[in-house]
Amino acid sequence: MSRSGSLTPLVGYPWGREFRASPRRSPSITQREGLLSDLFKQIESASDEEIEREFGVRKAVMVVDSSGFTRICKAKGILHFLRLVVRMRRLVRAAVDEGGGSQFRCEADNCYAVFATAAEALAAAAAIQVRTLADPEEHLSVSIGLGYGDLLDAGHEGMFGDEMNFASKLGEDTASANEVRITEGFHQALSAEERAGFEPESVRVSGVDLHHYCRTWRDPAAAKG
Repeated sequence: MSRSGSLTPLVGYPWGREFRASPRRSPSITQREGLLSDLFKQIESASDEEIEREFGVRKAVMVVDSSGFTRICKAKGILHFLRLVVRMRRLVRAAVDEGGGSQFRCEADNCYAVFATAAEALAAAAAIQVRTLADPEEHLSVSIGLGYGDLLDAGHEGMFGDEMNFASKLGEDTASANEVRITEGFHQALSAEERAGFEPESVRVSGVDLHHYCRTWRDPAAAKG
């Protein structure tokens, strides 16, 4: 926290909450445990069936990651990159809100969101890529991973499940700038028209062959197919 008492991000908490930090002490373990979602409060005492019945959902998830961290920091410095992150968050949030998304949260230069359908998530992802390509700041670009399927909803702590894990791997570790990569489950949930432009690919991540589909946005007109 600055000496003026400004708001400081709570580092490590992915939902982007802020707090007024104390100059003398950090939040205690007890305080932090109080922020746990209902899922984690019940995970040890409830049966698998009870957990799945209470917290199970079928949703689409989006993971957005900024591109070029090392290159941008070397060329422009960390403050320039952090200003880009702020602009990226604002741009992504607008597309998520307009597209009917929910549970938007950020962690560093990653953004996460949840959608009711794969079609809604894809439309929002396309809008994000079109807007970043049209942005006057040439360094602003993102990679996106999308998944769809059965998940556990932990509220402010995010979604958990294979599709969330795979979407994260695709968005953060596999996709390049201006790419949208989607899981098999997400691809199956799309119409033939919505699948247009996606090409099958495979990558080995953590010992698992992750079969998926990729599309690159090259200019605003490309998103219109």
